[in-house]
Amino acid sequence: MTPILALTGALIVGSSDFIGGFLARRTSVYRVAFGEQAASCLAFLVLALLVPFSSITATDIIGGAVAGLGVVVGLLALYVAFSLGPMSALAPIAAVVGALVSAAAGLIGGESLTVALASGAVLALSGVVLVTRDRKGDDTVLRISSRAVLMAGLAGLAFAAFFVGLATTSSTAGVWPLVAARGVGVPIIAVVAWHKERGFLVPKEHRRLNLAGGLIGAFATVLTMIALQRGPVIQVVVLGALYPFSTVALARTVLHESLRPVQWAGVAFALIGIPLIAVG
Repeated sequence: MTPILALTGALIVGSSDFIGGFLARRTSVYRVAFGEQAASCLAFLVLALLVPFSSITATDIIGGAVAGLGVVVGLLALYVAFSLGPMSALAPIAAVVGALVSAAAGLIGGESLTVALASGAVLALSGVVLVTRDRKGDDTVLRISSRAVLMAGLAGLAFAAFFVGLATTSSTAGVWPLVAARGVGVPIIAVVAWHKERGFLVPKEHRRLNLAGGLIGAFATVLTMIALQRGPVIQVVVLGALYPFSTVALARTVLHESLRPVQWAGVAFALIGIPLIAVG
């Protein structure tokens, strides 16, 4: 059951990320992030009241808060990156960074360097180099700025904190760790949105899609949390790192994003390298 939950959550959250990136190109990044967080917060509150729980510890609340902070930073950074460049290239970069950070933490904790980990790191880093290659004077492809790459990298780092935080929570707490996560995230997003935009909501024509993105993301987060609580963390991280597949597929299908062949090769290298890193 754990693999199914983790993989389903990953593919669904990739779709939510695409919606957020799609809206970030048409309106304020900060308002999009606030709408997504607020919608998912309401969903978590309703679920928390419906789903049985037996005990809530300080670790559950702190873990949820850490995950919530990771999501806030990760979403803002990812949506900024998506507003600056092609999602099909930037989503794998975020996932590569998250996978490398998780692997580095394992090595620091005493785990050994395996062939899979080394191979995955080489492939993933090679992929990042290839997708960020630019060719001056070529206007037929979407270029990738250094700021977009940095924002995608920051998003990957923050999403690693999300996994670490949720992994410390227990199944006895029900959905309350996610309520704690949004209890941290929504006020932060609200302050940032007001400071940057003097407002919170996206234009009316985008609100339904913004709401849908938040609810889809909430569903994916619940699945991921259950998987982390009930199965091997490494297995969940492996499958969770595959979220760029749906983002890339939607970006290619809906937005018809155009990358050069060498950049598409980089995307492929990154998507192959990510699970190898996690397995290693």
